[in-house]
Amino acid sequence: MAEWFAPLRDTAKWIWLPRDRSAFAPPIPRDEVVLFHGALAPPAGTHSVELHVSAEGRYALWLNDEADPLGHGPARTDRQHRTLDTYSIDVSGAGGAEKALHVWSQVRWWAGPPEAPLAEMQGSIPGFVAIVLFLDESGRIIEKTGTGAAGSNWLVRECTGISGSPLVNIPGFFAVGDFEHQRSSGWPADWRKAAVPREAGWVAPAENAGAYFKRDPDVTTGPGNPSWLVQREIAHTEYRPLPIQEVRKLVSSSPTKPDASPAYEPVNSLTHLKFKPNESVTLRCDVGEYAIGYYRMRLAGKGTKLSVTSSEVLSGGLARSTADPKVMVMTKKAFTLDSPLDLLPFIDTYTLDTDQARTLEGAHWRAFRFLELKLEAGPGGGELETFTLHATGYPFEADYSFEASATGSADAAEIVRKMVDVSWRTLKCCTWETYMDCPYYEQLQYLGDTRLQCLITYLTSGDTALPVQALRAFDRSRIYEGLTQSRYPSHGMQIIPPFSLIYIMMIEDYLNYVGDDAVVAEVRPGIAPILNWYTQYSDPETGLIGYTPYWPVVDWVNGWDTGNPPHGGKGPGFSKPEYSGSSSIINLLHVMAVQAAANIYERAKAGSGNFLNSRAAALRQRIKDTFFDAGRGLMCDIPLEAGRGKVGVWSQHAQALAVLADVLSPTEARTAMAICLDAKNVYRADEPVSDVEGAKAGKYGGRYISPASIYFLFYVAEALAKLRMGEQVWAIWSTFRAALERGSTTWPESLEPSRSECHAWSAWPLYFFARHILGISPPSLQDNKVRVQPLECPPLTSAKGHFQTHRGPVKVEVSWENGERKVNASGLGVEVVKG
Repeated sequence: MAEWFAPLRDTAKWIWLPRDRSAFAPPIPRDEVVLFHGALAPPAGTHSVELHVSAEGRYALWLNDEADPLGHGPARTDRQHRTLDTYSIDVSGAGGAEKALHVWSQVRWWAGPPEAPLAEMQGSIPGFVAIVLFLDESGRIIEKTGTGAAGSNWLVRECTGISGSPLVNIPGFFAVGDFEHQRSSGWPADWRKAAVPREAGWVAPAENAGAYFKRDPDVTTGPGNPSWLVQREIAHTEYRPLPIQEVRKLVSSSPTKPDASPAYEPVNSLTHLKFKPNESVTLRCDVGEYAIGYYRMRLAGKGTKLSVTSSEVLSGGLARSTADPKVMVMTKKAFTLDSPLDLLPFIDTYTLDTDQARTLEGAHWRAFRFLELKLEAGPGGGELETFTLHATGYPFEADYSFEASATGSADAAEIVRKMVDVSWRTLKCCTWETYMDCPYYEQLQYLGDTRLQCLITYLTSGDTALPVQALRAFDRSRIYEGLTQSRYPSHGMQIIPPFSLIYIMMIEDYLNYVGDDAVVAEVRPGIAPILNWYTQYSDPETGLIGYTPYWPVVDWVNGWDTGNPPHGGKGPGFSKPEYSGSSSIINLLHVMAVQAAANIYERAKAGSGNFLNSRAAALRQRIKDTFFDAGRGLMCDIPLEAGRGKVGVWSQHAQALAVLADVLSPTEARTAMAICLDAKNVYRADEPVSDVEGAKAGKYGGRYISPASIYFLFYVAEALAKLRMGEQVWAIWSTFRAALERGSTTWPESLEPSRSECHAWSAWPLYFFARHILGISPPSLQDNKVRVQPLECPPLTSAKGHFQTHRGPVKVEVSWENGERKVNASGLGVEVVKG
């Protein structure tokens, strides 16, 4: 069977700016923008053109003089691979095959940080490659060409119109690259005109090595060809108009009364706004909901400058996070333009320093709910002819519905409706070419977030391309010791060993929800190295995990050492070699991963999971013997003998995981969950569980259990669903209800004070609605039946909706009235379960 790249081989070469390659040549710039133009002449009989494009760097691609780009890419991946993105162009219309096609591309290449986003991984040499196939009506190749091919007429030139500067005066951890600065004089006047560029500066490109493909028998690596080309495995990202809900012009503000609301007047639209010479005008915009997208503006009046500030929220007052002192969080927030608070100073600038009006476009998308446009007119006046936004993101298509009601309460139904809407928007805003933890601060694909995003994806869209991308990405991320990296792709390595355990669970999720043995077989070999790594840090007599290196973060809890759970050693940290104690939370995650691995192996071959099943059973008993306090009815975070009489060593995390890992009996499990969710026992989010003296002095009113964050409440909710304790679910959604009340349109990262206002791991309620309230299970691996067992969650008295399975959509209607459950369910292989 021919490889996918067979028709593309030996057709094109990588090209870039011609430059001196001698030993004494200056080094390649760290940050470089290069423009490309190719005139394509379809031969007679051409029905369509296939354009296959990639770059070492980020490209944007246009066809002819069209305003909207044909696409962006290449899809984010690792240093060894570069995706070849395919665009199909229909030229079957009258005269289509006789008209030249003009392809324009802009490529920005970074050598690495601080200019490049942390999620961008590029080779050591910049480049651009295009392979062009001309096809007849039957799809047969008539002719092919490409960059560097004989007779091709590609041109290239340097662009000085885009530059960057490091993020400054921005609180917290930002990993999205640099501020963007554009000036019109750095762009050629003939840029993207449907004619051959003739302006000075356009030259023939330098040719590097040929385009090589992964598994190509002639593949080589070297200075001119640092990456293998692979097929793009995901859909192209969206690019669609994004309306702005409200625009206001600043009229006056009071510098002597900073708390006073500035005076604004409404602006009808951001078109043809004219300004006096040297006039400075500030416009504030509310997009109406959180979004990610590109800017496009057209400026007139030489010397006119437009600064665009993007912000998730209006903010005022900053403090260091109590969970992670490296992170700054906002102490004041507002979600309306009526507030006197400011936008975070994330500012891109665009300057018109040419005589003619020009259109400028942001090279990379931004995340925002609010925008501030500050226009400084030139000496002859200025004009903002247009300012528009275009939304981007992975093109998930929603194929689900859910609504619920509560007898005598319209509020509950409306709250659920908003939770569905906000959860879906959070998922959408946290997906692009990969899943992302947050679009504003990091744009990184983390395992802890990604597992939850995948679960939502399976049920709401049925699109498995992005989950498969994630599974393969983390498989490629593993270090020689066997662990996966915690986030990938990323040019900054970070190892969180518990996330590798979650990766094994993520593989099992994919097997259960998609039933695709082939992809599981690809990544299955990486399971054993993860489990083997943990055996190095287990007690040979008990099998329990003790000290582990790297960063064993589990959750953001105020008083835990930067997310590390308590342990049985002698210090506040868990990741330091001198602390050899054991954590019940780490051990519970470990046994859950061992059981998931057993299930995966058993699916591949009957009996192959027996050893791990036995190992999991032994570990469960050892964990219970070591950590469970039968008198208190709780799992201790550290070995019970070390934890007696201590504060800060009891958590919702340990109870929930003990339930999910089958360590406790049903009665013990229900007792533990009831105790750990009782408000009189649980620290508030702003109370440090490590304050021993304060606890001894009765400062916290006897509260002693560490609370789960929004992220880890997923595992708490899963435990409640497993125990059929739906009566507890509405209470744990209090944080979500509070977010809705203040005006959030996406879910925040954590309980307040929070950094990110849009965080992937917080979108899990949408999964819970489908999987548990409607009770739609994935098709059984044993008999392929979809078992439906709705969970009653007061005050809700009825629910209905449809969600996806790999056997097709399932529709459920359920009511709980007068203690009686009524269920109607339909779909292929559906079976309603009693109880």
